[in-house]
Amino acid sequence: MPILSSSSTFVRFTVEKPLVSDLASYLADVFKQGAFKDPEPLQKQSAGFSSIDNMFDTEFPYANYEKGEYIAFNFRIDERKIPSTVFKQFLHKAETEYRKKHEGRRPHRNEWNDIKDSVELKLLSQMLPSPKAFQVIWSPSSGYLLFGSTQEKIIDQFLEYFEKYFKLYPKPKDALTSALEDKKLEQKQKEFLTRLIASRSRELTEDIFLGSEFLLWLWYFSETEKGQISFDKDTHFELFVGNRMTLEQTVDGKKQRVVCSGPDSDMAEARMALKEGKQIKEAEYEITIGENRYSFILDTRLWAIKSLKTPRIDSSLDDDDPEGRFFEKMYLIEEALKYIDLIYHHFLTLRLSISWERDIVPDLKKWIEV
Repeated sequence: MPILSSSSTFVRFTVEKPLVSDLASYLADVFKQGAFKDPEPLQKQSAGFSSIDNMFDTEFPYANYEKGEYIAFNFRIDERKIPSTVFKQFLHKAETEYRKKHEGRRPHRNEWNDIKDSVELKLLSQMLPSPKAFQVIWSPSSGYLLFGSTQEKIIDQFLEYFEKYFKLYPKPKDALTSALEDKKLEQKQKEFLTRLIASRSRELTEDIFLGSEFLLWLWYFSETEKGQISFDKDTHFELFVGNRMTLEQTVDGKKQRVVCSGPDSDMAEARMALKEGKQIKEAEYEITIGENRYSFILDTRLWAIKSLKTPRIDSSLDDDDPEGRFFEKMYLIEEALKYIDLIYHHFLTLRLSISWERDIVPDLKKWIEV
């Protein structure tokens, strides 16, 4: 789901501002050199940058990647992919023909590899490339970048291409990185975080423990506060758990998973799973800020924002004003991200305080058992 769609999914990065004296010339060169080019006749895949307004536009007229403070474009991938059943069919046919010519003898390994290569090249020459595009929104002034996919393979391809042409190196804004780079934390909190990470280092290989604890705490926090959250006199919003949650537990080396969905506001099945020792792996939450209501799904890494639904764009911003629609959508996305980060910071101040083990963990255990 594209970033600018009604329900968007993306991963978040932090990116340093390019150290160039002329940003416009720098961008013009990047998009000229990195623009998507059609794949050669037998080329399996081709990738590059294209316009966010039209994935088939690789000329970027009037520097249309510049949208106010944002740089917006598509990362396009065209791929020729041979269906496995088709490949097997033609491979079988080629093998049959070979055996007819060689008195029934099966091909040796090298001959077999040559046959496979020949079949693949023949089929590739007949395949049209299938195009896909993934939206990229980058704010150099704010130092963040959104990429419209959660597929690891696609993300790796994008990062390799982005780093090659932009000469910049995005860092995933996940639970751990967000905590380490939180400038609002006090020095003693940062020191405690460093010790905590060292003591929990084994868990970091499979899961970000801070994210797992955050998802659980977020449900507990929203319920104990009855959805009415105030951090200070100027920050008030509503927070509720949504209708979708995935919990997981590893028993005897096997993962046991429970997926809860539907309009059951009490999430009885999810509560039972918590009592059995399962942990939240993914959950939907809803935030209402003034008249704006948002829903989104977070997983334990807190890197991906999935199925983010924002308020509808003002209908007066029709197709005749696409720039207006873009800026309105970015305002709403940034408002949602601002409050997600605000809540996570609040969680960190609690998690890195002495009251976490003394007060909050016991209350959490009691809440689970209710």
